[in-house]
Amino acid sequence: MSLSIGTQLPVVAQPRPANPPIAQTASSEVQQLQAQASQLTDQGRYREAIPLLEKALQLQETALGKNHPEIAVLLNDLGLSYVRQGQYAKAEPLYQRSIQIREAKSGANHPGLSITLSNLAMLYHLQEQYAKVEPLYVRALVIRERALGKEHPSIATILGNLAEVFREQGQYAKAEPLYQRSIKIQETTFGQNHPSVAQTLSNLGVLYFDQGKYANAEALFTRALNIRETTLRPGHPDIAVGLHNLAVVTLQQGKYAIAESLFTRALTIREKALGQNHPDVAATLQNLAALYDEQANYTKAEPLYLRALNIREQTIGKNHPEVAFTLNTLGGLYKKQNQDTKAESLYLRALRIYETALSKAHPLVAMTLHNLASLYRDRQQYAKAEPLYLRAISIRESRLGSAHPELATSLNALALLYRDQKQPAKSEPLLLRALAIYEAGLGKEHPRTGIALNHLADLYAIQGQPAKAEPLFLNGLRILEKTVGENHPQTIATLTNLAEFYKALGNSAKSKEFFDRATRARRNVRSFRNLENNS
Repeated sequence: MSLSIGTQLPVVAQPRPANPPIAQTASSEVQQLQAQASQLTDQGRYREAIPLLEKALQLQETALGKNHPEIAVLLNDLGLSYVRQGQYAKAEPLYQRSIQIREAKSGANHPGLSITLSNLAMLYHLQEQYAKVEPLYVRALVIRERALGKEHPSIATILGNLAEVFREQGQYAKAEPLYQRSIKIQETTFGQNHPSVAQTLSNLGVLYFDQGKYANAEALFTRALNIRETTLRPGHPDIAVGLHNLAVVTLQQGKYAIAESLFTRALTIREKALGQNHPDVAATLQNLAALYDEQANYTKAEPLYLRALNIREQTIGKNHPEVAFTLNTLGGLYKKQNQDTKAESLYLRALRIYETALSKAHPLVAMTLHNLASLYRDRQQYAKAEPLYLRAISIRESRLGSAHPELATSLNALALLYRDQKQPAKSEPLLLRALAIYEAGLGKEHPRTGIALNHLADLYAIQGQPAKAEPLFLNGLRILEKTVGENHPQTIATLTNLAEFYKALGNSAKSKEFFDRATRARRNVRSFRNLENNS
């Protein structure tokens, strides 16, 4: 299941000094262009905003010269617009030129410089070039702490963004204290019920979500939503963010009816506040589609994925990485329906977009290679699948590290390919390595750990080693029922595997017990779907 959860990383336009000297004041035409660009950006019409900012930059360069501090401001703003459009290659030199002007005119420790450093860090962050990201955030943090003090609210912003860098690399122990320090600064500065506190609480919730600590994540998402509903006007877009995140964590726990209600409320708010064709609307459509996809309700899921895809193509362009993300999820939908030709076409298009917009060694490229390999594995085209899995593993290991959960996912998938080819000697060490990564990185009670135990147990069952298989099956089932619930597809798959396992052993009573439990769970899922269809 591919879900997008709403972490919020502030990427800010450069502030302008109040009451600038007359000689430095932007002309009325430039001011009008900037105001129009800002309005278009708020509406998600990023492509239309860019030429306005380009014209404003051209006018200011003519009036003030190419190295004036105000030019650094416009370069930063234009770079930010390109980032929102996914045109990272165009944004980078603008940020770098803005930094050069700031350093030359104001010095290497000017507070304004830290904003563009942060935005350049964000650009690399979006491309998951983590080696470049961390030193920029750290430099921006040092500048701000010297200029503003260690408890200034802008320090909290950088701490939160740096925490995101560590979270995305699976370095949860480094990320958590940064989030907590950020929250403490914000609560001291703004009070415990400020929207900024809600944002960082949400991001800490995502950290717990990634670790499978769903109760902790749900508590933080709920508190963040309560803050937003109390402090913001009804129908504010940030309330939709809170609803969206709470929906994701409830969906992950198999609470389909609750998740659907939350996603629907978020969608209503976003459509009314932002318009029906805003990129944020597409994000909620995508996740609502994933909910129906999870329940095999493909007739409801497909039009939502298609609408999300259309919005993203229209607003951010057909070659944006977010378009590729939707192509991946839509490809997964078609794969489940055995529409392999459609699925393959979408995966290949997504792969081309990622390789062009990001790089051939980007983790999102690895994700798509993994999905494409799984399609070929299901078609028993093992010779096509294996090199794709190996390439995905190589990318993930080099870019994310040898202990990242996403690496374990590809190791696990390659192991299943070898299992299918009756090569247990190749399969077992990969499954054991994947399990060790999950247990070390996510914990022994995480659902991915439960799934890995199920796969390892299945391999031992195939090899005729029931004494090894049975405790792994049962432990995997216990973890899944505890974390995602008895009606989750992975739980149902483990129940089914256990039923088949006991049937092969000739234990008909145990086999019937687990078949019956799997059947009841499937009926529960169908009953949720029927209630939705009748509503």
